[in-house]
Amino acid sequence: MHRHILRNGVVAVESAVVLSVCVFLLLGFIETSLLLMRSNAISKAAQRTARTVRLSGQLCEASRRLGPQSMQCTAAADNAAARACRHALFLLSPSDVSISIGWSRASSRPGDPVLVSVSTRHTAVSSLVGSWLNRELVATVQTQIEH
Repeated sequence: MHRHILRNGVVAVESAVVLSVCVFLLLGFIETSLLLMRSNAISKAAQRTARTVRLSGQLCEASRRLGPQSMQCTAAADNAAARACRHALFLLSPSDVSISIGWSRASSRPGDPVLVSVSTRHTAVSSLVGSWLNRELVATVQTQIEH
């Protein structure tokens, strides 16, 4: 009978060790998945914003024209670039996403280069996994004005 009680104690300790490792691995998978998903969303948002900017040069209608002044805003702003960016933000708050658009020349003529940068801060959901996943996610696209 004494041996049976000792075995139950060993099983309980082994189960606790295995379960804690499994929970840690599961949280790590979830955190890494969220980081990759947000990184992809920021990348897609930068591409969509760059496409909108490249079609918003001085040859397009005045209501859709962007630049050549540098522009910084959040994806929650009410302009064409922010609206294009918002469509790609899956599970990200538009107010947490920054957009930066810079024209390297002081014009928005066809062929002029434009640099679009979209960024957000990724904060880990669980502190058990560690703060090494807390980082700034940035996607940059360089393009040229078409219209």
